Amino acid sequence: MLQMLLGHNLCLTLYMRIHMSCKRLFAKVREVKPATVNQQCVVYKFQCNLCDAGYVGYTRGHLQKRVDGHKQKSSICKHYCSKHNLNVPPCLSEQFHALTKCTNKFDYLIKEMLFIRKLKPSLNVQTDSIRAKVFTKGICDPLFLC
Repeated sequence: MLQMLLGHNLCLTLYMRIHMSCKRLFAKVREVKPATVNQQCVVYKFQCNLCDAGYVGYTRGHLQKRVDGHKQKSSICKHYCSKHNLNVPPCLSEQFHALTKCTNKFDYLIKEMLFIRKLKPSLNVQTDSIRAKVFTKGICDPLFLC
């Protein structure tokens, strides 16, 4: 009987070791994601890898989802087709970089407008955000030296 108990404990110990080893071996492998995937609530910049064309925008959602949106019917998509006679490259997300993180909608609008004015990206259609411009018009006067 003692031999049966020892044999049973040995089998149980062996089973647990094998089980834990297999669990570690087949543990869910985390996918390595591009840096842009996890960024959200940002003002971002696109820089064409074939010329000096650029674009500044903002997103409240994940930047990677916004990058996917730019692959269809956007100034970036039109740029690749008209200037380079190419489709949008599959590695488009590598050309996007977060410029700054934002906390609220007003923050997005102001920071986007300031980056557009500073960087002067050629693919942006408008030079500033109309909503931000209207809001800041009442705040910025000669007394505040804006």
